[in-house]
This record gives sequence, C-alpha cells and structure tokens, in this order.
Amino acid sequence: MRTDGTPVTEESPCAPWITQIAETLIRGLKVSAERIASDEVEAHFGWLAMFVGLDLLASSVTTQQKLNWASTSLGLINDLDAMDYARA
Repeated sequence: MRTDGTPVTEESPCAPWITQIAETLIRGLKVSAERIASDEVEAHFGWLAMFVGLDLLASSVTTQQKLNWASTSLGLINDLDAMDYARA
C-alpha cells in the first residue's frame, strides 16, 4: 500500500521513486531492463524487496539543520542524469 492509500499493483509493483531512479540509471548506463511481476519482486530483490513497494517520502531538511548544510543539487534524478557514467 502506498502512503496515499492506493495499492501497489501488478502493473506497477514498484513505488514511483524506485521506477524513476531505475529508468534514469538504465538511460545513463545504456542497458536494457525488463519489468517483473509482483510475485517475482522478493526473489529478484531479496531483502530489498520490503522497500520496493513502499512509497517512502524523504527530505534532507533534518540533515541540513543538524549539519548546518545546504544542498546545492537540483535533486537526485538531475544528478543521475548529469553523471558521467563512462567514469563510474
């Protein structure tokens, strides 16, 4: 179940943020990928499977306050898009 109350379905077994990160990495690494059915998630991801279907929200506000730090990034997806995958 996602935080907005909608179920994670077979058509969309992953939380939206997982899909967006995966699609960005696939583009950057120039690799292919395939979707997996909901009943295959645990076998594929192992212990990470418990997080795949969760629509987790995160913020850097606490980190910024505790460390007196300010992010200069435009966000994870922008950083991944701008990354030099040839050097990675």
